[in-house]
Amino acid sequence: MNNLSATFDRKISLFEFNKEVKKLLENFNQNQKLLIEVKIEGDNIIANVKENPDQIEPQRWIWDLPQ
Repeated sequence: MNNLSATFDRKISLFEFNKEVKKLLENFNQNQKLLIEVKIEGDNIIANVKENPDQIEPQRWIWDLPQ
């Protein structure tokens, strides 16, 4: 699997968001290094999970959050 995307209501709690993103991560191989991109569009939060192009990165999960 190369890419997964999920859309959440902007009012989701951080706890629930974290739980749902972890469910997405379960669909990938345990050895894959992943990049989690988060975007806010209107009333939605969009989480895209894909293989991290920087395979040298020591951590398995890297977050890309909007500023």
